[in-house]
Amino acid sequence: MFKPPEVSADIVTVIGGVLPVDPKSLLLRVDGHAGIGGGHVMRCLALAQAWQDAGGLAAFASAGLAPSLCERIRSEG
Repeated sequence: MFKPPEVSADIVTVIGGVLPVDPKSLLLRVDGHAGIGGGHVMRCLALAQAWQDAGGLAAFASAGLAPSLCERIRSEG
C-alpha cells in the first residue's frame, strides 16, 4: 500500500510568500512526489509562467510536494 512521504509544515502554506486577493492573482493547488509523479506540477508551472507573462501574479499551494519540485517552483520565480 502506498504511504505518502513526510511533508514539512512550510509546504502547506503558499510557496514563496503571500498572494494578495486580486483578480490578477492565481493560486495553483498542486501535489507531486515519487508516489504520484510531478506532471501536474510541471503543467501548472507552465500555466503560472504564462499568467505572469500576461501581467498576473501566481502562487502555489501544496499538501505534498517533493523537495526537488518545491525548489523548481521557487527557482522559476
